[in-house]
Amino acid sequence: MSRRRPQPALAPRIAPDAKLRARIADAVTFLGDICAPDGEIPLFNDAAFGIAAPPGALVAYAQRVLGGDLHSESASRSPHCELIHKPQSGYFGFRHRGDWLLIDCGPIGPDYQPGHAHCDTLSYELALDGKRLIIDSGVYDYEAGARRLASRSTVGHNTVMIDGCEQSEIWGTFRVARRARPVSALLREQPPGCVFEGTHDGYRRLPGAPVHRRRVRYDGAGAIEVTDDISGGGTHQVASRIRLAPGYTPVIKGSYAAVSGPDGRPVARIELSDGARPRLEGGCYFPQFGVQLACQVVVLEACGRIPLRLSYRIVKAKSS
Repeated sequence: MSRRRPQPALAPRIAPDAKLRARIADAVTFLGDICAPDGEIPLFNDAAFGIAAPPGALVAYAQRVLGGDLHSESASRSPHCELIHKPQSGYFGFRHRGDWLLIDCGPIGPDYQPGHAHCDTLSYELALDGKRLIIDSGVYDYEAGARRLASRSTVGHNTVMIDGCEQSEIWGTFRVARRARPVSALLREQPPGCVFEGTHDGYRRLPGAPVHRRRVRYDGAGAIEVTDDISGGGTHQVASRIRLAPGYTPVIKGSYAAVSGPDGRPVARIELSDGARPRLEGGCYFPQFGVQLACQVVVLEACGRIPLRLSYRIVKAKSS
């Protein structure tokens, strides 16, 4: 007759101390704050959908393990719009009535391991009425090749390129040499909206030591104004890209680009600054590992002695 093996006693549930709960609540709040209205993460750096559990599942898991509501109130609440203010990680933006914008103005990564960094300093993602409109390129894979380079390059992001040079010197599959570093970053309320201002020094290595400063203003009523100032010296070629989500179609009509959605209805106007030469180019979107989708990119270009300014205004269509 065999003896039954004794079963281990169930470990008693140990309530986490207040400090641990506070840290987890901060992490949960951070994740919720930076996510787009669709509940998914922004695709800065080597981010892609489907690598980890969805944010909602992670929050639910944390609540099941630790019990209770782990949400902690954001310190930047406003009656006009909710500010997303994460200076430690370099993320700044807002959300308001389905509109959401997140800007990357932090270090490209730890100095000792920048392998997952992209040339996305002062780039942003934007959603209007709950739907992503302006997107990051994402990442296709970790293999050396054209797709890896495209996803990491300055061309793959919604930021400024000077003289066709990368803002951070990327090479190989995970290598970075001289890199863009944030000089300043400030987000403040400007009721009924808000304004962000940030600067990086990634192009100082070029003749004339140009510096890129970006100002993004949200008016609280569905219009976002982006102003890029290039200071320094010398003559330079400047290009600013606006990458639209797959299915959105831009048509340049003189001083603006009309953007229609997958159903053909107008979604937004991109009003262009005087002196900028607009054009369209094809782009790629890598929302998941091994997934490549086509998208359209609006490009603004200018050439001349700096200081130079490029600016545009994104306005929601009345029917959106």
